[in-house]
Amino acid sequence: DGGVRKAEGGVTVRVALGDGTAYPHPGHIDFQDQFVDPATATIRARARFANEGNQLYPGQFVRVYVDGYFVHDVVQVPLRATVTTADGTIVYVLDEQNVPAVRGIEIVKTVGNTCLVAKGLAPGERIVTDGVAKVTPGRAVRIADEPASGDAGEGKGRPGA
Repeated sequence: DGGVRKAEGGVTVRVALGDGTAYPHPGHIDFQDQFVDPATATIRARARFANEGNQLYPGQFVRVYVDGYFVHDVVQVPLRATVTTADGTIVYVLDEQNVPAVRGIEIVKTVGNTCLVAKGLAPGERIVTDGVAKVTPGRAVRIADEPASGDAGEGKGRPGA
């Protein structure tokens, strides 16, 4: 099973102050939300730090770095290729005749415009990445720019035929 796991040494949170200098005391995560904000593709979390010397203050701009998580056995998929339904997230997987079929997937992390999928897709499967709103399952799509490797997320299946 693919997914996100903690490294054996645990998770460390580091902060860089607004001027770029590293805050010398590492922190730890004491709260992590269970839901992804669909508008920002982020998960809320809270980290606590010792504030020796009062270098940190409320509302201060800092950059936060979370070390100690790693992702394994996942397939990268463009976010635009996914569709959220009442039953979960799906993609359209193409067969040899470029006929799409609905496939449920499990996204473990979203990084920018890319999703990391742990379940539901195998490396090398082709999916529709453009025009997903126009796809009709069972009706062949036209391929624009056939990919050389055919990996999931690289095909640009377009509806129509």
